[in-house]
Amino acid sequence: MPTTMNVANSNGPVESDHWLICVAGSSPAVVTETLYCLKDRENFPNKVVIFTTLLGAFFACSSNSFF
Repeated sequence: MPTTMNVANSNGPVESDHWLICVAGSSPAVVTETLYCLKDRENFPNKVVIFTTLLGAFFACSSNSFF
């Protein structure tokens, strides 16, 4: 679920950042599907933070797969 934070902009007024914070193990498709569902929303996240397991990081950074 996106979280809104107020961030001071050096150019003037305060702008709103929309963050998507995800926890994904060995199935990164969850992140892709979430972003796809949010694509038409006004507050589409402009920052994404993903927490994963060691196994999830291994599969995300390699060409290996379960199948």
